[in-house]
Amino acid sequence: RNRKQQKLLKGISGANIMFQWDDTGLYKGFVRAENKVPQVPYKDTDEYLASLSSIRKSGKDYNGILNKNVVMLDADCEPHSNNLLKIIQWENLPCLVTNREGGRGYHALFFDANQYVQGDSTAILLACGIIVDIKAGISNGTDALKCNGIEREPIYNAMPYGDLPRYFTPIKHMDKNSQVEFWNLGEGDGRNPALFSYILTLQVNDFSKEEIRSAIRILNNYVLKTPLSEKELETILRNDSFK
Repeated sequence: RNRKQQKLLKGISGANIMFQWDDTGLYKGFVRAENKVPQVPYKDTDEYLASLSSIRKSGKDYNGILNKNVVMLDADCEPHSNNLLKIIQWENLPCLVTNREGGRGYHALFFDANQYVQGDSTAILLACGIIVDIKAGISNGTDALKCNGIEREPIYNAMPYGDLPRYFTPIKHMDKNSQVEFWNLGEGDGRNPALFSYILTLQVNDFSKEEIRSAIRILNNYVLKTPLSEKELETILRNDSFK
């Protein structure tokens, strides 16, 4: 395997072994589901939560109920799913990423000790410029682990799992009508002014100077259609750019 494939499969011992979701610490239990919708009460009680072995023996589709301190990023559409995976791979992030044959996109699971995420979101922009859906354990989020008879499989598994990076947190205060499609910006498309203006957006969302620099570097390296040179990026991120 080449270097990229080795990183992608890091920590996965065998494709023919059913993954033990209950050993990850990411789920507090499992429930029967239909079309990804849990079929038993689970939000206010743990009474109906099943073990992984029993839910698998039933042969039914099922969801994992996220632990309270867990966040799942769900990237269904290109280029966001590919960009999410690229960042995780090449930044060596400690997390679990899964895929499902016949499904769409990737699920990436992290802990969230800093409580950056306070609830579920749909089609929300992350600080690094990609769009995802978010499921949060703090709001009883679930992960559809088996749907239409097919289980999800881990494609990247770097343990011990770590906390959600700041650049993977959602931008809450931003007019969607003015949202920049960073993934479509190439040479001559206004990358420099877009990134310069984005500094203010991140400041409004309570990012520190170093967190802003980190987010914009990730955005430039992985999300922009054509990245800026290091010299151009340093000009944008100079101290007097921050108000």
